[in-house]
Amino acid sequence: MSLGDLRVAVIGGGIGGMAAAVACALRGAQVQVFEQAPALEEVGAGLQISANGQVVLRALGIDPDPLGYGAGGTLMCDGPSGRTVALLPPPDAGATRYMHRADLLAALVARAEEVGVEIVLGRVVTPGTVQADLIIAADGGQSLWRSHVDGPVEPAFAGQVAWRALVPCDPAVKTGQAARLAI
Repeated sequence: MSLGDLRVAVIGGGIGGMAAAVACALRGAQVQVFEQAPALEEVGAGLQISANGQVVLRALGIDPDPLGYGAGGTLMCDGPSGRTVALLPPPDAGATRYMHRADLLAALVARAEEVGVEIVLGRVVTPGTVQADLIIAADGGQSLWRSHVDGPVEPAFAGQVAWRALVPCDPAVKTGQAARLAI
């Protein structure tokens, strides 16, 4: 599908916004990304990118291999004793890759710049202040654009919780070996 010379404004320069910007630019759109922060910096925990997610990154022109390491499986251990409970092999579709959010964002920004995306930093864009044929709101849970699209909506707890953790890793562990996860 071609987006011809469509003018696209992406509000938010995080992982989702940059991925959307690259995808639109690859289809021929003229893309601007507006980020209110003065610099593109991703903070937070690491990410797990499954084989399906890696296919998407490759379609965007990003090789996920140098961004992290692939798991040769997951060694599940009992936390208190350290006893091995199970070794889960990688899925048939391919190994999950583990990477830091900042590394993924840096790769997306570099690719966005390669494909001609204009990145505007330090600018808050509100409805009515941007001219575009298509606006993609990727500015997070506190989006200024949410009420413009959905009307006034208060964020509500979905009843689900996700936990993340960073586990110290021995730098001698090589790519392809099982990751040790204490449960």
